[in-house]
Amino acid sequence: MHQEGKINNWFNYKRPCGPKCISSILEKGVAKMPEITAQSFNHVALWVKDVRKSADWYVEYLGLQEASASEHRIFLKLADGGVLALFETSDTDKIGTGVHHLAFNLPNQQEVSALETLRQQNISLLQRGPNLSFQDPDGYWIHFS
Repeated sequence: MHQEGKINNWFNYKRPCGPKCISSILEKGVAKMPEITAQSFNHVALWVKDVRKSADWYVEYLGLQEASASEHRIFLKLADGGVLALFETSDTDKIGTGVHHLAFNLPNQQEVSALETLRQQNISLLQRGPNLSFQDPDGYWIHFS
């Protein structure tokens, strides 16, 4: 099997066992990890029911800024340059799946006021402790850390 075939086999591997599977594949010589180092977060993309409603929610409650938009896609920018990409779909099987949660750093002094703002907007907190956790309009978990 030539190198390209080995890499394709690695990408098409379907057992849902996460890093254990990848380690097993690499050990068997199916693929070789390239020598790269990820430098920083780039973006997270989410499927949403109503792209405008979701974008407005992230702008209002998390202070993200709209970077670009089209009919079914909106890209929101975080203060550190990271991007949240929202993609509209009517396929309810896609909405709220594939992502466990999004975590945003929040300075401690803002935590109490963020909590109060969420309460005033009738947004239920799902977890309180070292992180504040709640859900966006499409059911994605949001953590303030």
